[in-house]
Amino acid sequence: MTFEKHVKILRRSIFIDIVGFVMFSVVGYFIFPWFYDSLVKYLQESLYTTQIQEAFLTRLKISLFTGLLLDIPLIATTFVSYSFPALLKKEKLVILIVSIAGLALFVTGIMFSLSFVIPISLDFLKSEVFFPESLHRIISYSAYFKFFARLLVAFGIAFQFPIITILLMAFGVLKVATLQRYFKYFFAAIFLVSAIITPPDIVSQILLSVPLIVLYAISIGVGKVLHLGEK
Repeated sequence: MTFEKHVKILRRSIFIDIVGFVMFSVVGYFIFPWFYDSLVKYLQESLYTTQIQEAFLTRLKISLFTGLLLDIPLIATTFVSYSFPALLKKEKLVILIVSIAGLALFVTGIMFSLSFVIPISLDFLKSEVFFPESLHRIISYSAYFKFFARLLVAFGIAFQFPIITILLMAFGVLKVATLQRYFKYFFAAIFLVSAIITPPDIVSQILLSVPLIVLYAISIGVGKVLHLGEK
């Protein structure tokens, strides 16, 4: 295939992804009432705006955020279809498995965040220990959305960790023995990373750190079973 044809196919793939993002964002705009009800249901309190433009801008951000989340499977599909012609049969199988596993783990991270992390974090942050009787809270609509979205993205991305680790072992960049040897250093590093990418509360940091440690151990187990990174 000529360079010009590569560029043409790449341009078409990017165009499809952008159109998909726009369409999914429009969908996000129309399902906004459902999304807002979900936000309030988790918080179980009223939200407030402090600026006249805050409601409009937050709805726009939620629409774009929804569009991006829904567009991820399409991006993965166009990437796979663009890469396939240049790959061997074995490489195609690897890319296909990695794409499906990565998408499944991303969704798992989001569902884990929605089912456990966000409810537990909110209960912790709303504790009476931090809010005496005389202290009343007014929670900003946009700030709460940022908190909500940050946790979803953090867990969705963090759950890609075993995919990256297994790929590095498959290409000989990492060895199983190295992962085992430096486990204690990873244990410390993961708490540091969790503190950076999650909101500033110890609960969400722990709830992100524990699954990552488990996924690290699973990566080592997969590496041993498939004999990856042994050369």
